[in-house]
Amino acid sequence: MKKEIKFQPAWDKRSSDLRKDYGIHGSVLHVTISDEKGAVNLVVHLNWFLPQNRNTKYCELKVYPFEYWQKPSISEIIHHSPTPTYHEQDVSSESCYFLGNKPCYISSSFTFGNKLFELLISEGEEKLFDALIEHHNSFFKRLRNEDRNQ
Repeated sequence: MKKEIKFQPAWDKRSSDLRKDYGIHGSVLHVTISDEKGAVNLVVHLNWFLPQNRNTKYCELKVYPFEYWQKPSISEIIHHSPTPTYHEQDVSSESCYFLGNKPCYISSSFTFGNKLFELLISEGEEKLFDALIEHHNSFFKRLRNEDRNQ
């Protein structure tokens, strides 16, 4: 089982050309386990923004108070599977990084992510990886069982 922790830096891709305006985004932590059956990826939005973006009009207008810029939030647990995860699912990506640039089918869970994030904070990365491996095995075993029953 491959274990991976990646840090995606914050960015500022604003442009006056609306076709090229992607706004700003804070840094993101990705914790992933994967094997030939698929991958499970915990996404944590750290909300650490570039210095020039921390005191923007959003802060001044109290749309997002300064504390928002520094508070992590869980996005989701993302499952990357080489086979559909539900009936009649379309391919989500033709070239999935987590599956060796092969096509993949993606499904996600927003509720389980919070528990895993709290586990990371209280117990560390090894306990988090243990929980991700357990979740991975359970998720992909269920998929195989559903495939056999159809």
